[in-house]
Amino acid sequence: MLVMRKLYFGLGYGSRWQPVFWHPVLLQVNSFEGEACFMKQPTTPLVMIVEDNPDSIYLMERYARSSGCRALVTAQAKQATVLARREKPAVIFLDIQLSGMTGWEVLKALRADPDTHAIPIILCTVLDVAARAHAAGVGYRPKPIYYKDFLSALQDVSIALPSA
Repeated sequence: MLVMRKLYFGLGYGSRWQPVFWHPVLLQVNSFEGEACFMKQPTTPLVMIVEDNPDSIYLMERYARSSGCRALVTAQAKQATVLARREKPAVIFLDIQLSGMTGWEVLKALRADPDTHAIPIILCTVLDVAARAHAAGVGYRPKPIYYKDFLSALQDVSIALPSA
């Protein structure tokens, strides 16, 4: 079934509609702007994606669903800590270049919060920040990220993928 999902990118950026092929029973749209949680089963790992590029969002959502996980997406950096605290994702893929605040600021806030400090984080960016990411104790994958790299990143943080 074809459903339309509205992506929000903040004030002044407008919005964009994206067609999504999914069964309506399996689609849950959360209350925050710019996020959708695609569910296979409530017990599957939740992958949170903090990204403001529509093409990267589309790819990473597809990778999460194809790997048997659920995807929670937000384009709003300031909402990332609230969502992480509320939804308790198994892993967070975090871009560095975000509007409103940088990915480093989001990372600092997530690590300072006792409810989110233990969530594995993987920086996914076009910037070469591998050394800084390693020093911060987080994973790193350069963009563009490919499906095998996405799966490898999940395995690196010990995410058990459901059998597809």
